Amino acid sequence: MSMDVNVLEKYENELNCLAQLVLSNPLDAKQSALEIVNELRQLRTFSKKNIQTTLARAYSIVTTAEIRLGEYDNALKSAEITLDLFTYLNKKDGIARSYVNKGIVNSIIGKHYLANELFNQALPLFRECGDKSREAQTLIFIGNAFAGLGDYASALRQYNLGLYINQEIQDKQGISDAFVNLGLSFQRMGEYTKAIEYYNQSFSLKREIGDIFGEALSLIHIS
Repeated sequence: MSMDVNVLEKYENELNCLAQLVLSNPLDAKQSALEIVNELRQLRTFSKKNIQTTLARAYSIVTTAEIRLGEYDNALKSAEITLDLFTYLNKKDGIARSYVNKGIVNSIIGKHYLANELFNQALPLFRECGDKSREAQTLIFIGNAFAGLGDYASALRQYNLGLYINQEIQDKQGISDAFVNLGLSFQRMGEYTKAIEYYNQSFSLKREIGDIFGEALSLIHIS
């Protein structure tokens, strides 16, 4: 049993590293995660539940990598596998993250109604888990779906709800992201003064937390 635990711990440690790598090098992260998937499927002596837990984490990384690589069909398939695994494990946070990943892909490819449904399936699960950060992030995603549908009034309501939670938990990155999305909606509505106000607030926070890319993006919006 201790050998089994050590082997799974090795995979978990590798996945922790890949969760960071996927942000900067999604292709390598995807390939490494798939290698872990293949190795896990060869294990016969381990508890099925333990293997499924590690498999779910690996597929989550694969999904994120495929989204970042623009492989949207593959990402939807991987997200569905992840959803099935987390459902089997009855892990509500994982189920919610799977819904969010599916929602992100559908939003990117223009299926905003479906994206909105998926985000709204995730939202109560994050609330049930007490994950305020992901709750706020999901509200922003719902706002983006409404914005994609041209319903800016509904988008603004969701952004403000997300902003409130991010302020409550003092998540400066989340606050800044909410400001950017508020600015974009006001810009699309032709209210440029309000848009610039939100972009400036986002810029200040991006600079404060050292987010150079986000800082540059805020400047582009302001200009």
